[in-house]
Amino acid sequence: MQHTIRFLYLFFVIVLFSVTSYAQNLCTATISPSGTAFICNGTPVTLTANPGVVDSDLKFRWFKDGQPIPGATNQTYNAASIGTYAVEVSSISNACSPNTTDPGTRIELGPNLTRPDFTISPTGVQCSGIPYTFKIVGSNDTNVEYLWDFGDGTIGRGYEVNHAFNYFGTGTKPFTVTVVTASRGCRSQTSAPQNVTVSGGPNFTEADVTDSADFEVCIPKDSAISVKAKLFNNIVAANAAGITEYLVRWTPGGTEERYTPDQFDIDTPIRNATPFDTIGTFPISITAVGATCNTTITLLYEVSQKPTANFQVSPPDGKKRLDPNQCVPVIVTPVDSAKGGNLTYKWSVLNNQGQPAGGVSFINNTTDTSATPVFQFNEQGRFQIQQIVTNQCGSDTTSQSVLIAYPEIQLNADGPFCGPTTIKFSDQNVFYDTNLGTEVPGSFRWVITGTSGATFVNGTSANSKYPEISFPNVGEYKVSVSFANECGNSADVAQQGAGEITITVNEVPQPPTITAAGVSICSGESTVIRPTGPAGNTFLFYGSATGGTPLDTAATYTTGPLTASTTFYITTLSPNGCESAGARTPFAVSVLPPIANNNISQDQEVCQGSAPQLLSGTQPTGGDTNGYKYEWQLSTTGPNGTFATAPGINNSRDYTPPVLQQNAWFRRLVSSASCTGDTSNAVAITVTPRITGGNITGDQQVCANEPVLPLIGSPLAGGTIQWRSSTVSATAGFTPASNINNEENYEPGTLSQTTWFRRYVTSGGCIDSSNVVVVTVDQPVTNNTILADQSLCGGEQPAPLTGSDPQGGTLPLRYIWESSTTGSNTGFTTAAGTNNTANYNPAVLTVTTWFRRGVISGSCDPNYSNVVQITVLPLITNNTISGTETAVCENTVPKTITGSAPSGGNGTYTYLWESSITSATAAFAPAAGTNNTQNYTPPVISRTTWFRRTVISDNCTSISQTIQINVSPLPPVPVVEANSVTTCQDSTATLVATGTGLTYQWFETPTGGNILFEGATFVTNPISQTTTFYVQAVNQNQCVSPARTPVTVNVTSITASAGRDTTIIEGNTMELIGRGGVRYKWEPATGLNDSNVERPVASPTKTTTYKVTAFSEEGCVATDEVTITVIPRVIIVNTFSPNHDGINETWEIQRIENYPEATVEIFNRWGTKVFTSNTGYTKAWDGTYNGQDLPLATYYYIIRLDKISKPISGNVTLVR
Repeated sequence: MQHTIRFLYLFFVIVLFSVTSYAQNLCTATISPSGTAFICNGTPVTLTANPGVVDSDLKFRWFKDGQPIPGATNQTYNAASIGTYAVEVSSISNACSPNTTDPGTRIELGPNLTRPDFTISPTGVQCSGIPYTFKIVGSNDTNVEYLWDFGDGTIGRGYEVNHAFNYFGTGTKPFTVTVVTASRGCRSQTSAPQNVTVSGGPNFTEADVTDSADFEVCIPKDSAISVKAKLFNNIVAANAAGITEYLVRWTPGGTEERYTPDQFDIDTPIRNATPFDTIGTFPISITAVGATCNTTITLLYEVSQKPTANFQVSPPDGKKRLDPNQCVPVIVTPVDSAKGGNLTYKWSVLNNQGQPAGGVSFINNTTDTSATPVFQFNEQGRFQIQQIVTNQCGSDTTSQSVLIAYPEIQLNADGPFCGPTTIKFSDQNVFYDTNLGTEVPGSFRWVITGTSGATFVNGTSANSKYPEISFPNVGEYKVSVSFANECGNSADVAQQGAGEITITVNEVPQPPTITAAGVSICSGESTVIRPTGPAGNTFLFYGSATGGTPLDTAATYTTGPLTASTTFYITTLSPNGCESAGARTPFAVSVLPPIANNNISQDQEVCQGSAPQLLSGTQPTGGDTNGYKYEWQLSTTGPNGTFATAPGINNSRDYTPPVLQQNAWFRRLVSSASCTGDTSNAVAITVTPRITGGNITGDQQVCANEPVLPLIGSPLAGGTIQWRSSTVSATAGFTPASNINNEENYEPGTLSQTTWFRRYVTSGGCIDSSNVVVVTVDQPVTNNTILADQSLCGGEQPAPLTGSDPQGGTLPLRYIWESSTTGSNTGFTTAAGTNNTANYNPAVLTVTTWFRRGVISGSCDPNYSNVVQITVLPLITNNTISGTETAVCENTVPKTITGSAPSGGNGTYTYLWESSITSATAAFAPAAGTNNTQNYTPPVISRTTWFRRTVISDNCTSISQTIQINVSPLPPVPVVEANSVTTCQDSTATLVATGTGLTYQWFETPTGGNILFEGATFVTNPISQTTTFYVQAVNQNQCVSPARTPVTVNVTSITASAGRDTTIIEGNTMELIGRGGVRYKWEPATGLNDSNVERPVASPTKTTTYKVTAFSEEGCVATDEVTITVIPRVIIVNTFSPNHDGINETWEIQRIENYPEATVEIFNRWGTKVFTSNTGYTKAWDGTYNGQDLPLATYYYIIRLDKISKPISGNVTLVR
């Protein structure tokens, strides 16, 4: 009976399971469009069930607002009224269970959109690449979107858009442009098409330009970057025919360079003069200039370097626990510092055996190819993180060790040590790394092995964190330390030697010994120091008793030449590098200075048979100062000849030579102790024969400054002659005579006073003189001057000529006036009229005449005065002026007034321009500015002014006629409608000047420059950056306003952001966040709660890319996109029957393959875990636990789809 009941129970369960399984095999039911659709302009919405599916076994039934629609049984249905529509899909053959869409499609009434119209600016032909502006006629409706079709395969959006058409070739090409309005899924009728005409630019494309390096250059590691592109132009002849030149900009901010077609072709490359000096991408812009239009291309030049892998892992940001209270997981974020440019990455983690490590994964949306990955380590231990970086230049690999959870130690100590030593360990030589954990108190363990005798001192022990250890004996000690944190002990993981050190203590050698404590040497000599000590040791030689660097390390030391006393210091150095302790052993070297200051003086010249003066010697220095030895020496063959001991007393500091009959040279030898003697300089004593002076004749009497007859001297046998003169007497005041005074006879020349002469003769040290002769000189007349030069116009009476009172001479003095009409130096004859008085009155002159006065004293020739000139000038003629304008604008500079070239006078002219603001005949004053030239440029004038020119030549003067210049007032400074306007990036701006009766001119500069536009309203070209324009006013007299009025056009831009791409599970929502504007529009609107807000909530049923359009306050527009990836939900059945019949043997979870990180855990009713899946649930649960079948029961599951989603829990019934 029990068996029968059990059988019936199992049969019921199987039937129930089968029915449940069949019920879950539902027919697919979908509607297109889904979500919300709109009835546009009264046109019904066509709904399609299961679009794309053609299956005659399926039948359809449509519902509106939950009620069946009579007769609506086709696969499509035209919805013409508002409501929610659903479709039921069923199988005629019962192959699947009936299924109704939920939710259905909501039908709303859409807007009635009118057909748009638009304008085009400019209306004429544009060059290829130059944009047109298209604008909707009427106001901008922000509730609709304007969609443009430009007829060239591209589209645009916006109320006003700019679009450039590209056409290469000759002639022109038309393009047809249309626009529609769209709103909530509805579109208006397409606008009437309009055509634009585009003039072709040169057919010059990126493919025409090649580079010798194919636009990619690899630089070796650590090499300086200096790259020049080498571009060839491969354009075909037909396309190149209309190109006149190429404009190349090697970098965006660089200077544009020009090349002719011959300078840039298939055989002639062009190169950038300034090399690319950094890694990166360089855009090269090349414009082909045509006859009417241009074509611009941009080429990207890549400069890369062979990569160098490198990264760092540094806490706290680079290494931290996921949960501060748990040892693992640990999050490790390497900081990439690889170099090379254009890098790709490959990361891996290895265990201590060099194999791929388990228990580690990439998180935070990073992978093994991310530049900065994030690792999650779920297990403790030591790992190696490996980085491989690659670019087109090659690849490089590096790795770093990372310790997870365990603590570690870095132990350091100096050494080796010489003799007993005590080491005090501290945070300077011991680094305890708790590795994100907490130090366990009392866990420190110090261990010392090797040589015995080491002890812990000063109250420290083997359990101290920072002990002090004494090492008393020579030998090697091994010292290690360990400690723990809450995750384990540092000794539990390989420390790689970091927690252990070797302390080596070596023996200290004895100091050296030296037989002699020092030595004395002469300056410039060297000596050898020879210390002794135990065999095998060497010695350190120092130049100081303490500190310093050794001069040498050797068994002996040669000092080298010494010039000063020096003490050296020596220590012993053992083979282990230990130096003897205590004071260094000294070795003193006393150096005697060299003999110096051995000089004698001086050279002499003596007559034959005379005794020279004393030769004096300086006091020597150096050597042994206890005493010097002197020896004077003599040579008769020269300063470099053979010297012998000098006669007389020759061993004193000074020396007196004997009487000499021939030339001789002397020197002094000084010696001291054993040092080398020093020889002085040599002095020369020259001996000359005696001579006689002879006799001279030539006494005479002359007028002052008249030639004197030569003085005659008797012949001489030899010697040097010098004539001497005196103006004092025959016995005193003699000095060397002027003129040539070294010959046998002498010519005095002219003399101004009585003078005595005699002749001297010298030969070596001998001298003799002749008798004296005298030349008596009579003094001339002086102070003979006359006044004065005159200049006058023809026919005038000269002023009298006056003469000074002459001085000197022999009375009575006589006068004679002379005149010349040929010059100041020739042609003088006796002057007309009374000409023998001290003064003279000239008659009327018609030509220029020169005058002088002669004064006669005794028998001397006349003494003539200076010459005075009376210049007779012709009258000035041809003094006229002329101007090109009779009126000027107020405060402007008139044009130059031209003056004729005058004639007459002395041919040299002085000009004075004068002006008057009163009339043409009165109140003239010197004109302002430069008023002394032939022509005159007036300064700025503000009222009517008269001008004239005065010409002056010597004493002659001429005044020209007058010229009148009137002044016109200036127009006022322009007034503008707005001093500052705002426009969008690459848009035009309209600038307006107000006022009537004036002409307005617009410029780019505050002064000067070219006129951009003439008129009151100025529409600028499209502007990409803030720019200031300037406007000036011009009146009917062509006078310009005194200043230009600035108008600033401020350019504003906008950048939109739609946020990061995100993945959600089917049925979940996601808040979208727009940034960058003040208004927003999202599309598609399907699945959004509001498509016109900054932060709409999206409920997509499938992966959707949303575009956000952001609008600034100024009306500027920018867009961005974000993709929401939708993963289908899993389908969980709650019953399976693993009874080994091949049907329903495992617990299958549909769609779980979409969740590669999913894990499944199953528990029995007592909480025992009976099943844990692998990651991804790739092997379904078969109803066993530890290989044994589990009994029929209800089990409980926890499904984690990923690490961030909420777990799914429930129960499943196992039926057998």
